[in-house]
Parts: sequence; structure tokens; C-alpha cells
Amino acid sequence: MPTHVEFRFRAAIFCLAIQLISYGRAAFSQAPQPPKRDCPYELFGICDPFVPGIYADDKGKVLGTWPESPAERAGICPGDQLTHVNDDPFTLRAIVGKEPSKVVLKVRRKDEDREFIVGRVRESELRALNGMKQIRGRTLPVYQTEKLPAALQKKFALTYPSSGISNYSGNWALISSLWPRVDGYFVGLRLVHFAKSDQTLVETIGYPSPAFDARLQIGDLIVSVNGQDVKQVSDRELVHILNPVEPKIVSFGILRRNRRIEVKLTPIKYSEALAKSGRKLTECGPISIQCTCSH
Repeated sequence: MPTHVEFRFRAAIFCLAIQLISYGRAAFSQAPQPPKRDCPYELFGICDPFVPGIYADDKGKVLGTWPESPAERAGICPGDQLTHVNDDPFTLRAIVGKEPSKVVLKVRRKDEDREFIVGRVRESELRALNGMKQIRGRTLPVYQTEKLPAALQKKFALTYPSSGISNYSGNWALISSLWPRVDGYFVGLRLVHFAKSDQTLVETIGYPSPAFDARLQIGDLIVSVNGQDVKQVSDRELVHILNPVEPKIVSFGILRRNRRIEVKLTPIKYSEALAKSGRKLTECGPISIQCTCSH
């Protein structure tokens, strides 16, 4: 039988052990954790997944394909109805993978059933094929080097119109000319005007487009348009300048990191720009030259 002193000694040792274990757990939980990898794009919990490059709704209706994507090269067209993926019923999750394995897509086109073997590439690689890259959830031109102004970072989660002007709470106005509604002339540039600071910045750059070819960067501060101070040009006038009716050169004075840059853009037809990437303009929108528009 342990004596009273031995019992107290053992109890003290036991309490000390419990305290050391608790301290170790707390120290481990408070220890600095390795930084999370900056995931350029996440889908279904997969960072930068392998995808075939298809825009489809949850019922399998193909809305479009990425230019130069495996799906487009295989012959998948807008309007196709995806029915099966590797003999399993279609789901959006089924076409996304962690590995660059190929998938067998069964498609119904009009009254005909077809089968395509389609490769998959990383989302980041697919964007690079289309002149873009993904950084912290934002799509940027592949050549972008400058950091984004804080004002732009706060508003990038919003949905934008395809043309014209939209005013959000009077704080800023979006001036859009990214893609023409019809086969008109365009420069592929969307601007945003902040009312409080009276500044006009490049908000988005289209690809392919004259703005992309000129290597404009998102966040560039526009200081002049066609030799006129941009503060003297109304938002409505900018819309007309960005949506020209003829291929008249548009010049922009740009401030980038306190460096003045002069850029001249020659508008081109939308169909001409699409042709450079093997696409054509139809009632269904831009599609591969091997596809036909079927609503």
C-alpha cells in the first residue's frame, strides 16, 4: 500500500503530465501554419482542375466551348446535349477531374447520337490559351504585371452589362465596349469611371482584341482620349468612342505607375478578331468554324 506521501507525489506527477499535454496541444494549435497555396481557380473542391473546356448547364445543354479547348477541337458544338460521361449519366462534376485523363462524351445533336473522346487540360492552361490567367479569383491578361488598384479590387465580384453605361449607386459607372452585340467595330476595352475621385480606369480587356494586342493592363489610368483630357469627356461620349462605326484610330493617354504611355488602337470587326482564333460569329454567338448554329 502506498503511503500518504507517495500518493500525493504520484498525484502531483499525474497533474503535471496533464498540464504538459494541454500546453503542447495549445502550442501546436497556435504554431504558425504554412501559407495556403494561391489557388488560381477552384471547382468542386479541386484546385486548378482538369477540364475539357465546355460551358454547359446542369442539364447538359452545351452553351459554348472555350476557344482552342479540347472540347472545341474534338467537335463539341453549342446546342449539343450531353447525355453521358464515360457511360454514366451526365453531371457537371463528371467532366471535371484531378488528372489529365480523357473522357468519353455521348452527345445528342438534333436527332443523332454521337460519341466524342475528349482530353482535359488544367483550367489555368485553358485560360492561357485564351490570353488570360487567374490570380486570386480575378481573370487578367497573361502579360499583366501591375498590381490592381484597391478601388478595382472591391468591385470585381459584380455582374456587368455587355455594352453601354451602368451606374452603381452613383459611386462609379461602367463604360463597356468589350464585345459588340453585332459584327461591328470594337477595341475590346471596358472602362470604369469612379465619381468620387473622377478617375477612369481600364476594368477589363477582351481577347482577342486590339486592346489586348496593344498590351493594355487592367488598372491603367486613362488620362486622355484622342488628345482631350478624359475629365472633359462624358461617359456617353466614351461609349461612342469605344463603339465606333468605322476603323478610326483611337488614342489613349495612360498613366501606369507614374509613367505616361500613349496607346493607339485601330478598331476591327468582331468577326475579324474571332477568325484569328478559328471562330466565327453566329446567332448562337462565337463558335468554332466547324460548328453550325442550332438553337
